[in-house]
Amino acid sequence: ALTPVDGKAIWNIGASTHGIVSEDIMVQLFEVATGQQVFADVVVGADKSVRISMNASATVAANTYKAVLFG
Repeated sequence: ALTPVDGKAIWNIGASTHGIVSEDIMVQLFEVATGQQVFADVVVGADKSVRISMNASATVAANTYKAVLFG
């Protein structure tokens, strides 16, 4: 679950979690229930960690979204 702070829910995915070693990483975000693509702010850090930030006014339940990473 993600708890929003100041209207933003932040999902951090560490490089050791996703295992992509490429310098170029593409991220897509989908709503699990509908399969619809969701737009969010995505930043890939120099250490290849991924930070997904989305607008939210309430807690985002676990397994609501799925991130697909390519690299």
